[in-house]
Amino acid sequence: MEQGELEFSNASALLSQSATIAELLVRQHMSCAQVAAVLTAILGGYEYNWKQVQIVARQLKALPVIDDIEARKVYETDEAESERKFADASPVECIEQIASEAESLGYIGPIAEDLQRFYGDGIDFVPQYAVILHYNLLVSEFFDHPANAAYEFSPRSQLSLEFQREFHPSYASTENAYLNNSKGASAFDSDWAWSRKGGLRRQALALADLLFYLSRMSYPARRELARSIRAWLARIESVHRVLAVTVSPPGIEGMERFFEGVSQENSRTRGILEQRAVDCFAVALDRARPAESVSRGIGDSVSASNSARKKLGDVEFLYKAERRVQAFEAHGGALEELYVDLHRLSLRRILKARLVELEQLGEADQWNMCIRFIAHDIGPVADGLAESHIEGFVVSWKFETFSEVWRQVSQLLGKDELYEIFLYRVVEPLQSQWVPNGVKERFNQISLG
Repeated sequence: MEQGELEFSNASALLSQSATIAELLVRQHMSCAQVAAVLTAILGGYEYNWKQVQIVARQLKALPVIDDIEARKVYETDEAESERKFADASPVECIEQIASEAESLGYIGPIAEDLQRFYGDGIDFVPQYAVILHYNLLVSEFFDHPANAAYEFSPRSQLSLEFQREFHPSYASTENAYLNNSKGASAFDSDWAWSRKGGLRRQALALADLLFYLSRMSYPARRELARSIRAWLARIESVHRVLAVTVSPPGIEGMERFFEGVSQENSRTRGILEQRAVDCFAVALDRARPAESVSRGIGDSVSASNSARKKLGDVEFLYKAERRVQAFEAHGGALEELYVDLHRLSLRRILKARLVELEQLGEADQWNMCIRFIAHDIGPVADGLAESHIEGFVVSWKFETFSEVWRQVSQLLGKDELYEIFLYRVVEPLQSQWVPNGVKERFNQISLG
């Protein structure tokens, strides 16, 4: 009663739920804030808070606490996951991928819009709010905790300051960003956001909306989505933390070494160098044709979704006058039947979405569509698959190796013209700040010999 500022009846009711509290804390991995919400719903008539539940949790020796070493492991995992999950995508391009994942996990809000508002154009990004978002989503890795709740997990600790300095270098201030921006608020909600001033309010409102909808997800789904958002935040911070490797034009001989190197074996860059090589191949093959085309996908990141962008391959060229589409799919290593089957399934959704657009130019049976898979090793995949009938369209399939296509484009175009495309479609994209250093180093290694 004394510690929790409780009347006798409410204190007695809280203690009567000790077994339930133990179950929720130990077996369900709930935080005290989440347990308080459950007890409020069970008992009714009085709204318990996390500090009152902590009194019982402490005596049960079940107080939720984040272990410093485990927390550091999560932060480090987030950085590694950022490169694995997003490859060469910019923070804005990552949003599309996160939104698709959020939809499948049951997030009910407009997450793409909220993340875009939170990030802005990158120039006016407010890093202290990223500290808040990252810290609150870190809790989700260990406990079922309301995503917008503040203070339960010691944001004023020395550990939180160390993490802020190490994992959020874009925030130059030495002060605690979490405490400076919470100012005693019990939750990062819309009331808190509206108290922010000037340009800070837009990002604060986006933060409040993100945390609101995250709090309404089931715990396993929230935990999974929190991992992706933390990886996204690590991507934003990466340019402030790591000295970028320089990519310089290697000359015509370097261009030849690059394509020959990519043709020989998997580049081990999660498909990034292969994607840029296919961009170059596709543009070269298109330039060799006299017909006018409309392209989609050139320069897209490896993680860009074909379905979301309604393109028939990583790169697509549409020739209106000929009613013809040629799409290219890059694949590092040996091509397996599974990848072709998955792509064929995705075409059904994409062609449905583009039916009106395409039929304005001609009926489905008047179109000629070809999907060209380019890989290091084709193997038996090409056997028996010539064409498919999808949504009324006839789709033909072609399977080629990088070395075959490299020989083809080098015969179609002169070295100077091909080098011009190489600079624009390979070298320039690899100079992006969002391309991992390891990928840049690998490009330099291959092209410089």
